[in-house]
Amino acid sequence: YNEAPTSNTGGSTTTPTLPNESVPLSSSAGKAIDLGLSVKWADRNVGASSDSESGSYYACGETSTKDSYTLATYTFYDSNTNTFTTPEGYDEISGSKYDAARMTWGGTWRMPTSDEIAELINNCTWVWDDNRGGYLVTSNINKNTIFLPSTGFMNDNTAYNVGMAGEYWSGTNYTREPMYLDKHGYRLVIQNQTDPYVMDSNKEIG
Repeated sequence: YNEAPTSNTGGSTTTPTLPNESVPLSSSAGKAIDLGLSVKWADRNVGASSDSESGSYYACGETSTKDSYTLATYTFYDSNTNTFTTPEGYDEISGSKYDAARMTWGGTWRMPTSDEIAELINNCTWVWDDNRGGYLVTSNINKNTIFLPSTGFMNDNTAYNVGMAGEYWSGTNYTREPMYLDKHGYRLVIQNQTDPYVMDSNKEIG
């Protein structure tokens, strides 16, 4: 999922690439659904033609798909020094040139922040659909809906847990514990019989 914000906020304004990289609106861009929240949400994933399709997979901060999702192929990992970097040192890449939604769909589309994902969780009713394999998300404010399919995740060249769980990147870097600094980013996790939640994960995963 990705979102069209009512306004572009967050991040630093000291570098022109962040947080508002200007990209022409793509003809493949999704439709913005108003759930009565601070931002609008897409009717489907980037790379999908319907709301039930998983769409494209991206490592956190990368804007192109690839054949293998590993440390060795991750743009922001240096195997020589075994170190990670965060793009330009920013803790929020939503709306930047490191945002797959912005760079693929253009316009005002962007990845959500971790706070915006929490807002979606807390202000909607989530009902698992066994037939479609994902969550129907209904706004408690205006009853509009989006559907989040269980996309699974890409590790190396294999998609795991498709149809059972879904993992969606935010643009927010994980900064709480030094041992995971720059290695992890925040993501939404959905799975059957479990309430949706936000947690951190390795950024090289798709």
